[in-house]
This record gives sequence, structure tokens and C-alpha cells, in this order.
Amino acid sequence: MIAPASNLPRHSLIAHRAVKTGTSTDAVTVRVSHAGDPSNPMVLFLHGFPDLSDVWHAPMHALMDRYFTVAPDGRGVGGSTAPNDTTAYTAKHFASDIAAIVHHFGHKKAILVGHDWGGMIAWWTAILNPDLVDRLIIMNSPHPGALQDALNTDPKQRQASAYIDSLRAKGANDIDVAAMLEPHLAHPAFDEKARARYRAVFNDGKTLEAFLGWYRAAPFVVGSSPWHQRQSLQVQAATHLLWGMEDPVFPPALLARIKPYVPNLTVTKLSGVGHNSHLDTDKEMITAIAAPE
Repeated sequence: MIAPASNLPRHSLIAHRAVKTGTSTDAVTVRVSHAGDPSNPMVLFLHGFPDLSDVWHAPMHALMDRYFTVAPDGRGVGGSTAPNDTTAYTAKHFASDIAAIVHHFGHKKAILVGHDWGGMIAWWTAILNPDLVDRLIIMNSPHPGALQDALNTDPKQRQASAYIDSLRAKGANDIDVAAMLEPHLAHPAFDEKARARYRAVFNDGKTLEAFLGWYRAAPFVVGSSPWHQRQSLQVQAATHLLWGMEDPVFPPALLARIKPYVPNLTVTKLSGVGHNSHLDTDKEMITAIAAPE
């Protein structure tokens, strides 16, 4: 029996470890939270923007009796070190980080759970390093090829994704952090310890700069581009999408575009849920992770 995540403490029994990733010319150290028995199957949680690994503490606790649960601060973010060059935030670098984390704990593969940018990292890992992926649980994060398909042809998606170009612009570093962060932290999923860490991390400037690097290095073109047609982007891993149907950033019209890239796809549509489905759907998320067992 897996307990509801919302009924469990967020920080007790969570341990932290530094994991070195990258190459000698692109070495970074990733701060990784973990809970549970390392001999159990690994569930690797991947956060988006503007989150940190703390956002996963509740589901980590809920699953730790049956799984080894792991959540890193993303490359350059929070307690992870930041590369100096924006080109060190490409898909291959993130996929390499995931491989290093999985192997560091003695595993060959993991169930990847991702929301927003974390979902995008999970997609890229499944594309570039398919042997690392047991299954994918993706929350409101479109397959990269499906997103570019929509950006090529759908004016509504271009409008919804206009923020990408804003975050790539020079002046993005001057964003009002409090105005961005405080509405997010008002969600009851965050306790005061998590809120305090988020504020401290974002106020130092490094984490925001790294997140902007994620956007600047991404291949997406808010307009028209054929980049995704020049490579195979098929995902063979069994994939379960949990999709908040009121998401203004990634509207549900994207769902039909994902299927051609993912033959083994299950979709759960979440009525009345917006972009932050990872904060509102503990029960559905945990059920999806444990479903095959």
C-alpha cells in the first residue's frame, strides 16, 4: 500500500549527495536528494522551471518503501554547479547528467518522472539514451518534436510559447524574481522550509541565470524550423502522460501531435488542472508510477 503523498512529511528521511557528471572539460556537480533502499527500482524525478528538487519530496516519501526515489537539482540550479557556457545546457548534456546519476547509484535504468522542463529532459534522455529508461511519466511537457511541429503550424501555440523568446532576451536577467516566484510558492504543496530554500536559491542570481541558459540552449524556434526533421526523435519506452487540460502554456491540442513520436502511449486527461499538474495530482502521479506492478 502506497500512502498519499500529501499526508507525509516533506523533509525527514531525505538524504543529499553530490554527483559528478559531464566530462573533464564540462564537469559539473549535481546536488541529488534521495530516499529509500538503493536496491529497489529507481524512480528519478526531474523538476521544471521555476522549481527545485524539493518539489518532489512528498511523492518521494510516498514511494520510498517500494522504490529508490531520487531527485536532482537540475544542471546549474540550486545546489548544482553551473557551467560557464550556455552551450553546456543542451539536450545531450542533460541526458548525460541523468546517465551519471543512474549509474552513480549502481542502477542501469530508471523510471523517469518529469514536469515542464523536467519532462523535456526525460524525453531527451529517452531519445538519446533509451537503455537508461524503464518507463516515462510525463506531466504537462510535450515531446520536443511535437512542440516544434506545433510551433511551425499553430498560431495559438506560437502565442503561448512567446515567453521562450522573452526568456532568451538579454534583459531577461533583470526579471522580478519575487513577482515570478511568490505566486508559485503560494501553492499549499510547499511548506515553509521549501519556500525558504527557493527564496534563498533564486535571490543569489545563479539559479535564474542557469534556467535562462536552459531556454537559450534549447533548439525550439518560435516560428518555423525543420531541425526536428533531421533526426530520429522516436521514443520506444512505455510512456504515461498526465495532462492538466487547462494548461495555457501547453494546450491539450498538443496531445494529438505527441502520439506519432511515442507508439506506447497512455494519456490521462486531468480536468480542471492547469500547467502545474505535478502539484495538484499526487494520487494520479503515484498511481501511474506504480501501475505496472
